[in-house]
Amino acid sequence: MKQLIWTVLILALPALAAADDSLDGGTIELSSTAEIETHETLADGTQVTRRLLATKVIPGDEVIFTLQYRNYGQEPAEDVFITNPIPKHMEFQSADTPPAGARVTYSIDNGRSFGELAALRVPATNGSDRPALASDCTHIRWTFDEPLQPGATGSVAYTALLQ
Repeated sequence: MKQLIWTVLILALPALAAADDSLDGGTIELSSTAEIETHETLADGTQVTRRLLATKVIPGDEVIFTLQYRNYGQEPAEDVFITNPIPKHMEFQSADTPPAGARVTYSIDNGRSFGELAALRVPATNGSDRPALASDCTHIRWTFDEPLQPGATGSVAYTALLQ
């Protein structure tokens, strides 16, 4: 039986960070990683979970995408949000709890609109609509309600399953 192996290219995971254009100096830098978790039992019976870079994944693997952000400007960055499309061939599973002062919203229409997952609706096959599921998500967005101060750093993360 042939097994498909996917190579995850971090550069192919576009994320957008934006801030209010009226800022002078508030500049956000993003970097990203994709990891998988491995579980092993040591000789003494201790269970250990490790995260490894997801250089090769196979269908059924869960990949943890982490986006690190930093305001390297001289001024606070206001109206900051980070938007990340869910990679093709992947199904969104869950998002980590957002950092203090941030909230997470989702898109089911390729990033045209965002909302709380519980409030989103998708067309059903019978002509009505149904509540959106995590698997319906096409994008995820973190919005910061407070300015990011100069030098502020942090990360946001979500998990997706390779189909």
